[in-house]
Amino acid sequence: MNTWDLTDLYPSLDDASFINDFEVVKTEINTFEQWSNTLDSLTDLEVCESYIQQSIKLSTLISRLGAFASLTSATDASNSSALNALNQIQLLSTKTVTGQVAFIHRLKTIDNLMALIDSSELLKEHAFVLETMKQQANHVLSAQEELIISKMSINGSTAWSNLQNKITSTLSVEVNLPEGVKTLPLPAVRNLAYSSDAQVRKAGYDAEMKAYARIEDSSAAALMVLKGKCLL
Repeated sequence: MNTWDLTDLYPSLDDASFINDFEVVKTEINTFEQWSNTLDSLTDLEVCESYIQQSIKLSTLISRLGAFASLTSATDASNSSALNALNQIQLLSTKTVTGQVAFIHRLKTIDNLMALIDSSELLKEHAFVLETMKQQANHVLSAQEELIISKMSINGSTAWSNLQNKITSTLSVEVNLPEGVKTLPLPAVRNLAYSSDAQVRKAGYDAEMKAYARIEDSSAAALMVLKGKCLL
């Protein structure tokens, strides 16, 4: 089985550092939710700066945890512990929606956003994000509605995406390489495209194209759902 070294993220799913960060995320999300109920008592500058600070902390932890679980499952799609951890992280992410929506609705009421940004070095670093969020504010629904959509995404499009990833990552493919026929997982066959040997690149391409015929129906179903979501 092909693996890679992920120790720069975490040693393992059972390691204390992974478990501790998971608990820290839960605590930070609760803090974020409580903060979103105090926006009326804060100035515009306090709201924007505190949002940026909390978002950085949350997104860093969630991205780190999610990357480790995702990369672990990418080389072993049958790793139920990694898949379970990834699902839990995705569910945790939905709990930030209430705070996100509360901030966006508050941001919408700030008329002098550019002047506010110019008054803070922190906001200057994140000016593009704030401006984009304000532009999109008119398209944001209520917190309850956005939360429902977020949870439906996990059970809908995200589930189909996970299925597509599992189908492709567990598919074994025979490749007619110069040194002989080898059986490799599809992701490894795709990587042959970066070989310096033209024969290897062609062998990888031919084997990849041939392999898709074995999963074309299930892949098409999964991709149809994902494309359908993009059109909504």
